[in-house]
Amino acid sequence: MNNRDEYEDDLREQCKWDEFRARQLDREDRANQTGDYAPKDAEGKGWTPSYSDIEWTKQLINSLKEGGTWLVPANKSIWTFRQEAKEAHLTSGDANEETNSRIKTILQEYLGYNILVSQ
Repeated sequence: MNNRDEYEDDLREQCKWDEFRARQLDREDRANQTGDYAPKDAEGKGWTPSYSDIEWTKQLINSLKEGGTWLVPANKSIWTFRQEAKEAHLTSGDANEETNSRIKTILQEYLGYNILVSQ
């Protein structure tokens, strides 16, 4: 076995652990809503994102360059991000559509982004 094979094996094991831990944290957060990503208003109304929803979105944004765009295939909307200014701009798509409403919830309430909408 060479170093590359060992690295790939280690990476696969780490990915399995990360997925396991995300599922575990997700269950814990859903059960008691006391984790880092518990809803700020705690009213329990509407949709509440899971730990994995938030982490996935955060990783997606971190993978984009400053001013990068995210094309959301579920509803054909386009989001542009200015990470340093913590701004997310919905440049194409209906801001009140369900998928965009969920994205806005994660961005505003959990990741601290200001939302700009072009109509």
